[in-house]
Amino acid sequence: MMYNDDDDDDAAADDDSDDDDGDGGDDDDDDDDDDDDDDDDDHDTGDGGSGGGGVEINATWVRKVIVASAATAAALVVVMLVAVVVVAKVVVEIVVVVVVVVVVVEVVIVVVVVVVVEEVVVVAVVAAKVVVVVVVVVVVVVVVVVVVVAVVVAKVVRVVAVIVLVAKIVVVVVVVVLVVVLVVVVVVVVVRRVKKCLGVEAAAAGVTSTSSFPPVDEWFHSSYPLPGWSDCSCRARDVQENRKLHCLNLV
Repeated sequence: MMYNDDDDDDAAADDDSDDDDGDGGDDDDDDDDDDDDDDDDDHDTGDGGSGGGGVEINATWVRKVIVASAATAAALVVVMLVAVVVVAKVVVEIVVVVVVVVVVVEVVIVVVVVVVVEEVVVVAVVAAKVVVVVVVVVVVVVVVVVVVVAVVVAKVVRVVAVIVLVAKIVVVVVVVVLVVVLVVVVVVVVVRRVKKCLGVEAAAAGVTSTSSFPPVDEWFHSSYPLPGWSDCSCRARDVQENRKLHCLNLV
């Protein structure tokens, strides 16, 4: 019985040793798995798959930023060019209108001067005032256009409508001022001519010198000089009719 017990113990010991060897084998397999994991880690580190992917994303982002910046700059350039074209068009329209108004005013002034020769001084003064007004208006328009152009560069869309509105207002004001000046010139010329004609008619109603002279009928039909006459006078109407009247001199 003791021998059998020893055999059983030996068999148990052998089984344990075998199990240990099996477990050891399993442990070796686990170590191999750990080595495989290390190899995987080394493979990941050496490959740089994840790291390389990060660098690739960063490069793509940089390219996208560069493309977006270039597109934004191109859009700004296009907007500025459009604004410059619009402003230039408005400026050209304003200049054309001002030039036309100035030419019309000059033509009217020349016509008035030619037709009404004796009113040259009055017309010259009025023309000088008109020229001053036109120059002031042109200067104001130029200043407004320069300021508006500066604003348009900063704010493109809203200021274009303001430019057109200001230009229209300036043109209307200039035209109204010129029309008023022209009307004043015509009224002054007409009034002066009417006064002159009325003065001629009033002078033609009687003797131009003094009331001591006899009527013209008595003057012409009198056979002898009248007492107190030292010279004679003639009426304005007679002068207009080109009558040469000789004065009587008493000796």
